[in-house]
Amino acid sequence: MTPSPSPPAGGTNASPQPHGDSIDFQPRKAAIIGVGLLGGSIGLALRRRWPSIEVFGSSRSEKKRQRALQTGCVTTACEDERAACRDADLIFICTPVGLIAEKAIQLAACCPEHALLTDVGSTKRKIVDTVESDARAAAKFVGSHPIAGGEKTGPEHATADLFENKRVVVTPTERTAADRLTRTIALWQALGAEVLQLSPSVHDDQLAGVSHATHFASCAVASILREDEITLIGSGWRDTTRVAAGDPQMWSDIAAQNAAPITVRLRAIRQQLDALIDAIDAEDRDTLMRLLTAAQQLRQCVPAPDSIRAPDSIPAPESAAETDSDA
Repeated sequence: MTPSPSPPAGGTNASPQPHGDSIDFQPRKAAIIGVGLLGGSIGLALRRRWPSIEVFGSSRSEKKRQRALQTGCVTTACEDERAACRDADLIFICTPVGLIAEKAIQLAACCPEHALLTDVGSTKRKIVDTVESDARAAAKFVGSHPIAGGEKTGPEHATADLFENKRVVVTPTERTAADRLTRTIALWQALGAEVLQLSPSVHDDQLAGVSHATHFASCAVASILREDEITLIGSGWRDTTRVAAGDPQMWSDIAAQNAAPITVRLRAIRQQLDALIDAIDAEDRDTLMRLLTAAQQLRQCVPAPDSIRAPDSIPAPESAAETDSDA
């Protein structure tokens, strides 16, 4: 294990934290399994909120462990996940989604009885179902999904304020321990987030619409670029394809975890594209204007990024026929 220096300059200068005083416990040690962008940002946010906390980070990548130490994301780095979780009050599993459930079950068997296990995965139903098949893990685990991040990965891009004024979805079930749920909500609030509760299935369905399917649609747009068009690229193409720069391995894992909701949304996108193609081919300006206006109105209803509150109403959509690989 390798200890880190003190937090970097400015690392403990906390800005106002929404609901930060609602947490009624003082965590002494946290373990982060997978110190990439999200894991590293959690480490920085924890150290800013509780300057005396020990933050152990685990990664198979020696390079990531060293970067996490150098950037102050963790106080100690180690390869052994079990050693990182020993005596930990909080355990954050920040691995690719396909590994989360397995690691939660493994770590629940060796961490303290009072420990809280949570994750940052952008899919939830399969993860929660698998974790809850193990009684010990089910008693300690609460699923979480911070709606935060970016295309750049690694602890060198981590920031202590990544979760401020961002939504974090927690996904309790009937088997979730009430004290663990309360602690999870208070924990994310202490790190500056606004917490929403959804069932795992509803979470996956809604994220398929606003994140997962849109990522694959963005990839489709990026994939048809011709070399002779590159010099003409403007902000429209860059905005539309920004998320296509994300990690292919991560997104293939997400597709495997949430296949059915994603394909439903992709077929809906295809239906809308077919309607646009038909209207353009037929030079049907009225239909084209109707489709474009409906999309414009929906987009205008979306609140600004710094707004937590959802709009009061969203018009019905115009229908064509009717979320760290070296952890």
